[in-house]
Amino acid sequence: MVISDISIPRMDGYEFVKRVKEIKPEVKVFFMTAYEIDDMKFSSIKIDEVITKRISGTVLGNVIKRYIND
Repeated sequence: MVISDISIPRMDGYEFVKRVKEIKPEVKVFFMTAYEIDDMKFSSIKIDEVITKRISGTVLGNVIKRYIND
């Protein structure tokens, strides 16, 4: 499981996910963002969950648990 912000240093989150999926395609990927998602760019890669920032620890924990039990 990988949780990443869309905005990261030296590469954008989309490129990061592409690289992660090349190494391990089955990994679950979550994006955290306070920004609007570019639907065209978003649809080109497999993201399992988009988490909007200002999320409580409880809600984040529930999202993670949902995928751990898969």
